[in-house]
Amino acid sequence: DYLKLSAIMRKTMSNILQEDLSEILPSIKSETLILWGSEDKTTPLNQGLKIKKLMPNSKIIVHPGGHSFHLRDPKTFAEHIKIFLIS
Repeated sequence: DYLKLSAIMRKTMSNILQEDLSEILPSIKSETLILWGSEDKTTPLNQGLKIKKLMPNSKIIVHPGGHSFHLRDPKTFAEHIKIFLIS
């Protein structure tokens, strides 16, 4: 939770969030699962779709709802990962 962070950790988090790693995404060759909330206001879906487009061996699953659906629906989140790993 951002609001619970110390000032130095807030600055660190801000620096991390400003980093653009899109140039290296095409070089990631591993199969990758991207899980995204359809109504994510923190990190909008168009960013997830951009990541999917840039990573050649990726798959995106868009889950109903917003950011952090792994906290709201951990069972479904884990099931998506399980299916991905065994397929």
